[in-house]
Amino acid sequence: MRPPERDAVRWGLASTHDAERVVGWSRWRAWVARSSDARRRLDAILADPGARELVPTIPEQEFYYLVKDIGLADAGPLLELASPEQVQACLDLEIWDRDHVDAERVQPWLEALSAFPPARLARILAGLDFELVSLLFARCARVHDRSAGEEPAPESRCPIYETPDTFFFVEFLTQRAELAAALERVLDALYRGDPGFAQRLLLDAKWALPSELEEASYRWRSGRMADLGFCDYFDALEVYAYLDPRQAMERLRKPSISRRGVSSESIALPVPFAESMRGDTFLERVLAALDREEELGAVVGALVALFNRVLAADR
Repeated sequence: MRPPERDAVRWGLASTHDAERVVGWSRWRAWVARSSDARRRLDAILADPGARELVPTIPEQEFYYLVKDIGLADAGPLLELASPEQVQACLDLEIWDRDHVDAERVQPWLEALSAFPPARLARILAGLDFELVSLLFARCARVHDRSAGEEPAPESRCPIYETPDTFFFVEFLTQRAELAAALERVLDALYRGDPGFAQRLLLDAKWALPSELEEASYRWRSGRMADLGFCDYFDALEVYAYLDPRQAMERLRKPSISRRGVSSESIALPVPFAESMRGDTFLERVLAALDREEELGAVVGALVALFNRVLAADR
């Protein structure tokens, strides 16, 4: 149903208040559209002559939602321009299930990264948590040191990669053939891009305990997630806890920290929620009534914080 003020403006019958509401509605609609029209944003970014300098400046969470909305299979040109910090943020948001790395979620990202030129792949991996990269190999492979006379058992049916430096045999133990193939492609490209880093990675994967690597990686990840506005999974569950209406009213009466001075232009709504907020809904009408930029910026910031909490709680 079309809001009545739209017809009023169309026929020149709108009051000043009506016009202000239309301005607010337009601003809100523009924000939702900017948050959800990923394909158009991608085309605009890649068409920019300064795309190589532009892409690393995209906020990390916004970059992740852009990649997800486009689809990882089609996001290769964007990922190749990303900074290691942006790729790390994508992995932080994507591959963890509570406090464990989910191998099934890792595989598509490994396949995407393995398509990078070797030097580019080496730079990206060197910019990630070393513990995380080492964990992927420690959990899915057994590293045999050839200088110590180690080699896979003759009866082994697992895929085996002989490193170009002839220092190691890497026996991929995972039963997921696609994951083993992706890890092998990454390792092969890494040896071509930075052999020294590849050697350090395999030595760490050989001797470190996977549980310790995962624990250390999770600590680093938790800190970064907090910086992005995501709280710990168990803390995030409080978003679904019962809230006494009287306590809620007391909170509303007290001064709170707001995002004054933050423009809604600088914040993107998480893509999983953007599409659901399109249309003529009661919530949209309320938000469209915010005709001051700083008010909309404060509410937008609060909504992003709330949605981040819900996303963390829903894993």
